[in-house]
Amino acid sequence: MTHKCITTCDPFGVPTSFVMLPEALKDAADYTTAMVGKWDVGHYALPLWPTNRGFDASLHLSCYGYTDYNLHTNLGGYFDLHEGTSNVAWVGGIGTDDEWAETMESEYSTFVFTHRARTAIEDHTNALLTEASSSSRGSYKYPGLFIYLAWNAVHTTLSLPRGYNASSEYTELVADVDLTANPDRGLLAGALKMVDDGFGALLGDLKSSGLYDNSVVVVASDNGGSVKGEILGSVTPSSPM
Repeated sequence: MTHKCITTCDPFGVPTSFVMLPEALKDAADYTTAMVGKWDVGHYALPLWPTNRGFDASLHLSCYGYTDYNLHTNLGGYFDLHEGTSNVAWVGGIGTDDEWAETMESEYSTFVFTHRARTAIEDHTNALLTEASSSSRGSYKYPGLFIYLAWNAVHTTLSLPRGYNASSEYTELVADVDLTANPDRGLLAGALKMVDDGFGALLGDLKSSGLYDNSVVVVASDNGGSVKGEILGSVTPSSPM
């Protein structure tokens, strides 16, 4: 599993003989489990897919990145968004109150994946409240919630929500960024801002629902910024705006 990314038609993945964390949590404590975003550990056969590796539900891309965050086309050239083991076309109506929302495509992948993770938290909270109200003693026990959220941002190629590049927020965001030497740095800043906002929203949901004090939040990234300008300069965004 260390020699390269799993690309479009590679016939391998994490062997099913290995127990993944969601499987262990379900076996040990009957956790509710949800997978959202980039599934990068095998897709060639259905036993390798998230809902067959311990997740109750998933909304994910199955390969190694999107060519366009709005269209959900994979770097291998095909449409790649799946609910469980089925292809889905996302029609979300996901927006914000920002000035650019009217021209923004609601299918932007960072928003889609953030929305699904927030929905999982909301559903879990509602289940807790239902369980509590049905208990005559006013106390309850409910399985924990495990969410694995892997935004595809920021990852080549880079895309912004439609209309965002014309907003005052974007102008302020890139005011001190040298876009002359490398215009992709603006795309990177904008795409990362969407992830930052999504993460903030998730933490806000945990706090407002009362789950935060009993939560463990782990943040990790697999790639850092390239120090080679010629590599960064070679990236050509596909329909970024």
